[in-house]
Amino acid sequence: MQVISRDSKVDTFLDSIQRNSSATGRTYLNGIKHFAKFLKPRKQTPDSIIPLLQNHEIDVYTLLNEFVSYLVDLQPQMYN
Repeated sequence: MQVISRDSKVDTFLDSIQRNSSATGRTYLNGIKHFAKFLKPRKQTPDSIIPLLQNHEIDVYTLLNEFVSYLVDLQPQMYN
């Protein structure tokens, strides 16, 4: 399953991070994949959510709070 499309803003960002450290790039990619899975039921992607945040159509703090809750709920599944 591809969660990050090529030629996206997210992909460009990851490329710039990986120039300095491939390990950091992998860590960021892992986080973005989790964020993409979190957004999928909302019919959004990391790229499509950016304009909504920039235009204040979605509150960034609410979104981050919901994402953290998603990760906390996911944590027990990761260890089973």
